[in-house]
Amino acid sequence: MLHLQAKPSKAVAALQPRFFTIPGPLICIAMSLFLNPLSLGVHASSAQYPVPSPSPIRHGHSLDIPARNSILPSDLQEIILNGPDEQKAREWNLHYTSEPHFVGQGEPLAVWTQDKWREFGIENTSIKSYPAPDGPTLPLYQRLALLERKPGNAEDQDDTVLFNASLNESSTFVNPVSGKIISSPQFFSCTPNANVTAPFVFVNYGTDSDYDDLMHSNIDVSGMIGIMKQGKPYIRSALGEAQKRGMVGLVVYLDPEFDENVTEAHGYLPFPEGPARAPSSVVRRMGFSRNDPSLTIPVIPISYSDALPFLKALNGHGPQASELSTAWQGGQLGYLGVNYNVGPSPDGLTMNLVNTFQSYNVSVYNVLGTIKGEVEDEVIILGNHRDAWAAGAGDPNSGSAALNEVIRTLGTAMKKGWRPFRTLVFVSWDGHETGGIGSTAWLKENLPWLSRAVVAYLEIETAATGTKLFTKSSPLLRDVIYSAAEKVLSPDQSQPGQSIMDAWGGQIEPEGGGDTNGFVSNGFTSINLGFAPGPTDPIFHWHSDFDNIQWMDTFGDPTYEYHTASAKLWALAATHLADEPVVAFNATAYAVAMDGYLDELRDTLKKATSDEAYQQGANSCTVNLQPLKDAIAELYQVAVQFDADAADLAATLTGKNTILTASTYRKNQRIQDINQKYRTFERQFVVPSDSSRVGSSHVVYSRSSYKFPEPTFPDITNNVKGGKWCDAEKSNQIVADAVRNATQLLRS
Repeated sequence: MLHLQAKPSKAVAALQPRFFTIPGPLICIAMSLFLNPLSLGVHASSAQYPVPSPSPIRHGHSLDIPARNSILPSDLQEIILNGPDEQKAREWNLHYTSEPHFVGQGEPLAVWTQDKWREFGIENTSIKSYPAPDGPTLPLYQRLALLERKPGNAEDQDDTVLFNASLNESSTFVNPVSGKIISSPQFFSCTPNANVTAPFVFVNYGTDSDYDDLMHSNIDVSGMIGIMKQGKPYIRSALGEAQKRGMVGLVVYLDPEFDENVTEAHGYLPFPEGPARAPSSVVRRMGFSRNDPSLTIPVIPISYSDALPFLKALNGHGPQASELSTAWQGGQLGYLGVNYNVGPSPDGLTMNLVNTFQSYNVSVYNVLGTIKGEVEDEVIILGNHRDAWAAGAGDPNSGSAALNEVIRTLGTAMKKGWRPFRTLVFVSWDGHETGGIGSTAWLKENLPWLSRAVVAYLEIETAATGTKLFTKSSPLLRDVIYSAAEKVLSPDQSQPGQSIMDAWGGQIEPEGGGDTNGFVSNGFTSINLGFAPGPTDPIFHWHSDFDNIQWMDTFGDPTYEYHTASAKLWALAATHLADEPVVAFNATAYAVAMDGYLDELRDTLKKATSDEAYQQGANSCTVNLQPLKDAIAELYQVAVQFDADAADLAATLTGKNTILTASTYRKNQRIQDINQKYRTFERQFVVPSDSSRVGSSHVVYSRSSYKFPEPTFPDITNNVKGGKWCDAEKSNQIVADAVRNATQLLRS
């Protein structure tokens, strides 16, 4: 398919297991079958400084520089814009989702991926395996039942079973490649074994303030099992809070409230007939580390259809959620008879929760491919994780398909004579869904080399799950992603000729998410981008059996144009970074972004200091953000000049039609000085592990999910929210020092 170049952007101009279905009220999963065999933006807020706005964008490749090989940059751009193919993207996605590929099941797809990359022309490929630490824990047997004890029954008499949860999503889609229904157990990984029977209570989102609301309503949750809406806290945090409150178990369901307007309550049919969530769908998540003995209560994810009998059993018992606070309002199961009473459950009515898990010794399999550049020891890494909780057509295998199309397209360019100036490394990670095992092990093993060589890490985890571009990026990459987004036509042509930049608008979210977390924590400049659902898009069944090709073909990306648009953005960004002699970073954008983050932190601090708890502890320490603001202002001034010098050097090379070889590049001290400072700039914000600071390694960005935002300046923010004022001020000083270090780096 021929794609015309988009018009200039108005925004810029301005182990092969069987996952199977067992009917019936109980789920008993034979893991010998389950694992058989087991193979060992810039933010909208802008800086208020009496200097010009961030330095001009350096767009794309230096098209006037004569090629060092037989293909011009303009020809390369044309290959990239016309190379990715929708039919092939579907073919790759269909294959990736044809077999289960959870942690420990990844070797067959690793071999297939390596073979494909070689077929595309990447001869330098390898598969690197690592043992999964401790091994994953997977369910052997699970049960969730509503029980009733008749008056007068003895303790040893069986209770009446009123309802057994199916614990089964009941997907019926048969993958046409394998002829299988891809289905997996409903579980959070690494959760404890338990068999508990107890009264139950509705706990909203299971936050600290939710439990406080229950306590203020004279509801004692100790000794009970909580029914919790999924969405806000991470599962580990929710479990920790529940255990702190004395609860003995947690059941987590996804209320349609999570989906806002695209729900049955608003008139939409559920999948597969319509775009709303399938009532039997669940969201599987990482639970917590198996090595954390402090968390001992069981948890299980269920669908809202399975949650209904338990929630309806609470009708008329305890206050309604609407009587507590606005944070409890919004549930969308009223049309199905749920009154959202919080309980507790009436006398004689209990819940039985059973989790029996077993750990397995398995390995993960990363696939690596390399296109060696003229400069072999400077690398741009492109990564996507391949493993999935179930089929994974959206997360992650739309990204896997896009990566294949990037590699196939660049393979075409290589056959026509192109060779990148810097080296490109492609990685298909395994073991992401159980804690980023594959990427973490590889980073640890290669950290000394990476610290010398990495220019940037570029990731697409979900290429096509909706129509809204998201970019969780280091602000240093602002110019790179803006330039790429200008060149690619948006699949949404409601405005004829509009580019992705026109449709997107350019908002850059805080860096992190997916396997970028490990790179960010080590100070490597990173981006995680892709297309996610917008407010009116069909619901994406994240980490569900329904995230399959049937959903992708019908609602996710029926034309597969978002797959190929992602591939084009990815390839353009990678080759921009690979082929520009002067690294196309923008330090000014980083300072502007931090000023926006500081505004958010100031709002958080203002809210916290208005609380009575602050008044009680404020005398010990005061959090003074002015030194941090001053440090960011100074960085801004220095970065503007540094970026201007870099742009001037790039223009000079273009004007002189300079041809650089690896040798002349290394001998050009001015280029080396600028590039080294750009490449190590973000590492100034990483605190060494032996620091007294507690928390994430990066002082500006948190470890996060691509779906859920986390606060910037995480240690300051979390300490402020926790009322730890002295720790907050200490963190504040550490961040200010890091900003000063970054300023000194650019100034030196």
